[in-house]
Amino acid sequence: MHGIRWRRHFPGRFLQLALLVGLLGLGPVAGAAGDRNWTREAVQQVLKQAGAGSPADLVDTDLSGLDLSGVDFKGANLRSVNLQGANLSGADLSGANLDISALYGANFSGANLSGASLFSAQAPKANFQGADLRKARVIGNFSNTDFSGADLAGVRAGADMKNQSMGMMNAVFYDADFEGANLQGGDFGNADFRFADLTEANVRGADFSWADLSGANFQRAAVAGADITKAKVGDADFRSSQGWKDLKGLDRTRERDQVLAPE
Repeated sequence: MHGIRWRRHFPGRFLQLALLVGLLGLGPVAGAAGDRNWTREAVQQVLKQAGAGSPADLVDTDLSGLDLSGVDFKGANLRSVNLQGANLSGADLSGANLDISALYGANFSGANLSGASLFSAQAPKANFQGADLRKARVIGNFSNTDFSGADLAGVRAGADMKNQSMGMMNAVFYDADFEGANLQGGDFGNADFRFADLTEANVRGADFSWADLSGANFQRAAVAGADITKAKVGDADFRSSQGWKDLKGLDRTRERDQVLAPE
């Protein structure tokens, strides 16, 4: 797997805490594995009981495989939550915290994730088709993920240079599908877009500086004003893109002689 490695024992930190509490005889920890069998109804109850102005707390819970379609998670704390294979289509996750979450194969089609935080999220093969990710923070593993038709305008997916104590933390969109998506004005600095499909996508004004665009498909994409300074462009296909001559930093790209440019 490219980019951030999948953690097989996710969420290990919480399970270690639960084990420690059990050994000390302090009783169960709410939400610990085996402590509660989570259902759609149980999740909705927690969300309903959240106090006014206080985000619902579902930290470290295992919600894998659940049907949570259409559920209102607005502003909820879903840090370190396991949502593998869960159905969140049409759900409202605007402003929610999904940092360090396990989203492998989850369905977010048509969901509202505007302003949400998905820092260090693991979402290979997830489905964000038609989702609203405007101004969301998206830094993690999104390889082979479907963003077709999604709105990522103003998304913050550039490498966080202030939090690099454990090495470069960047967004991985290896072989992801952005066909027809809106990435206008987004920050994708240092992101991995190798072999990503951006056919007919709108990337005008987006920042791809230092990104790896090797083999990416920009056919019929609107690219005017996008910044590709120091980006790797080997075998990237811009042949029928719109606004090729208005790309920023085109003369300062890496592997410039290997790019597939318009005639």
